[in-house]
Amino acid sequence: MADYDPFELNTYHVEGELPWQDSHHGVPLQVGDGFLDASSNYRRFRVVDVWYSTDSHGAFDVGRHVFLKDVTASADDRLAALQPDYFRKD
Repeated sequence: MADYDPFELNTYHVEGELPWQDSHHGVPLQVGDGFLDASSNYRRFRVVDVWYSTDSHGAFDVGRHVFLKDVTASADDRLAALQPDYFRKD
């Protein structure tokens, strides 16, 4: 038996970029949620869609697929609006 539940694997998709994965547990992201990714230079995203896949042999492997829109430095970047000095690039 596997050490992890493959349905807890998250694959993140941002248009025009290679997807990345993690296996964070807890409350799954939902459409409309904001997401701060410290591992990608603190980019901020908005979740636009979430799909679950049971296809272990296809283009969308088993687990949760989270589709993101990059909102870094946009009008929807609420974190930068609240703490602009924290996200400055100087």
